[in-house]
Amino acid sequence: MTPEERKNFYKTTNELFIDVGAKDKNDAIQMGIKPGDPIAPYSNVIELGNNRLLGKALDDRIGCAMLIDLAQKIDEINLPYNVNFVFTTQEEIGLRGAMTTAYLTKSDMCINLEVGVGGDYPYMSIDEAQEKLGLGPINIPS
Repeated sequence: MTPEERKNFYKTTNELFIDVGAKDKNDAIQMGIKPGDPIAPYSNVIELGNNRLLGKALDDRIGCAMLIDLAQKIDEINLPYNVNFVFTTQEEIGLRGAMTTAYLTKSDMCINLEVGVGGDYPYMSIDEAQEKLGLGPINIPS
């Protein structure tokens, strides 16, 4: 998607569809699918080698795994303050979930985990994403 397309919502039902293998609406109904059914695309995670993984939404999944690991480690020590671990949505749309959570919890500090997209692959420029695969946490390549 172009940067302009990313700012817009889908306006018509013809712009987005999921191929379920049905030949028409009646075939989909026979499969037990009806309008409004929740869906979640299935995506395997594949190990590519060189300690790299390929999969859908790894930015969010890795962030969740990091928070769960940290929560388990913090649970083993007695901290003099409360720690909230929150998993939110809509980070691509102005950090809506994170901002709402910060206000609701009245936290003194919030740390948001998010990963960037490597700027060193086709169709992405270094101006759109400063990260480069293998350089570590948001190191800006020179």
